[in-house]
Amino acid sequence: MRKLRLALLLVAASTVTAAAVTACVGDDPAAVVTPGDEGGTVPGSEGGSPGSDGSTPTSDSSTAGDGAVVDAADGATPAFDVKTIAGLRLWLESTKNVTKNGNDIVSWADSSGRWADGGAGSPDGGPHTAYPIQFTGGGANYPGVVANGIAGRASVTFESGPKLSIANHDDFSVGTGDFFVAVVAAISSGGGTLWRLTTATSGPSGVYLSPEKGCSLPFGARGAQPKCTSPDYAPNTAPHLFVLRRKAAQEIFRVDGTSRGTLDFGVTNPDLSVSLFQTSTALIGGGVVAQMSELLVVVGPTTDASLDGIEAHLKTKYAIP
Repeated sequence: MRKLRLALLLVAASTVTAAAVTACVGDDPAAVVTPGDEGGTVPGSEGGSPGSDGSTPTSDSSTAGDGAVVDAADGATPAFDVKTIAGLRLWLESTKNVTKNGNDIVSWADSSGRWADGGAGSPDGGPHTAYPIQFTGGGANYPGVVANGIAGRASVTFESGPKLSIANHDDFSVGTGDFFVAVVAAISSGGGTLWRLTTATSGPSGVYLSPEKGCSLPFGARGAQPKCTSPDYAPNTAPHLFVLRRKAAQEIFRVDGTSRGTLDFGVTNPDLSVSLFQTSTALIGGGVVAQMSELLVVVGPTTDASLDGIEAHLKTKYAIP
């Protein structure tokens, strides 16, 4: 009799435990029991080989949101990878590849990886690199670096006179096709240069982006009138994302993801081929007091959805509303 009662008690206890476990998991249909939560071992977490569960190991040096790809095997959203942008020709990021002497910039190199290994056709045997142009008209002689700039990150600083220069290259030849230039900057004063191509012989020519507008500058005689977006934009001192885009036969100036000015070319875009300004340099800064954190040059067609995604990434990264 005792054996019968003990057997009945064991059966009852087992039934209650099973019901309790079923209720615990069944209350939330999405609940998942993770191996290792109750003494189990998650593959690779206890001496196992990284990636043995089929996931791709994450590099310890990657930084979410800064252009690195983060492994999403744990369910996290992958960071936007700037290097995968189709047509990317230049990526300057103020926390990467900046060398300085004290607070003065010595060089600011491209982070796109496009010419990381050099090779035939590379600019001066390596990546595109911006170098300072000394200014002797008073104030700062060179662009500088501030440790706690836009969104609390190191940023490149410009007073009105100092500039950075990048040797021109076929990478910047947009011809009559589509392109966009994007710059994250906080403007203290001035409406000068964020990016432009300029020739030494005929005055500024090529692509021009300021905090107020974007322009295609015609080639030929000095004094030719630029073709610029309208109306002009008046930025405040907060960080903004400035974009000059050419799409089909229209030039579009965007600020923080919103169109602020346009110019219709009609049927034919101005030809901005590198062959027309072989002796040029690309200039960053001049006539503007500002901090700058990021600059992208992309050549070729870009869909509206792709541009929206790039702008969303940059706005999130720099806490731009």
